[in-house]
Amino acid sequence: YLAKTLRCLSCNASISMYSEQSQLVVCESCGQNLDCSKEDLVALGKTELKDELFNLRLAQDFLWKQIKYKVIARMILVDQWKDSTVEYLLFHPHEGTKWLSIYKGEDGKEYSVSEENRECSFENPFEMDNKSRLRTGAFSVWKKDAEVEMSLYYVDGSLPWLAKVGDLTKAIEYKKSGSPKYFLSVEHSVQGSSELEYSYSKNISEKQYLQ
Repeated sequence: YLAKTLRCLSCNASISMYSEQSQLVVCESCGQNLDCSKEDLVALGKTELKDELFNLRLAQDFLWKQIKYKVIARMILVDQWKDSTVEYLLFHPHEGTKWLSIYKGEDGKEYSVSEENRECSFENPFEMDNKSRLRTGAFSVWKKDAEVEMSLYYVDGSLPWLAKVGDLTKAIEYKKSGSPKYFLSVEHSVQGSSELEYSYSKNISEKQYLQ
């Protein structure tokens, strides 16, 4: 496949959207944030590019389950305890997208990759008490692990929504009863829509990540 190529409004360098769902593209040459959700590109302001914060480069290939994905976006989120999560958006034109996440806290690092799953909960997690179990389709039961508020510290690449540094997201994270390697995260934006976003992921080892 060929990435759709456009020109940056600031430095005229070529930029790649990769996916037709892309709404935000950060120019790799000058850091200009470009809104590509409309017919014409709109400049939103510049990001100080910090490639040294990441182990994976933009446009680098990432092989997962024998499928070659491409890194098309990178984010760093910081929670109220100053723990950080590095997120890589992986894209394949036929297989869709996945998130590769690396959480860094006091106890070390945790690696995870998102899994495709269309289950939703029967209750609103943000209206439940801390001890209640969350039930989703296929008779899955989830135990609450943490509730966090995360701030977007850094973003570059090509994202399917308009993100900006400082955006706040509230999230409740669950572990699957009987399968602690599986996680469910339910999020909503503090400053935007109250729509809930569900994401499923599975813990992987550092060895799997490095391979």
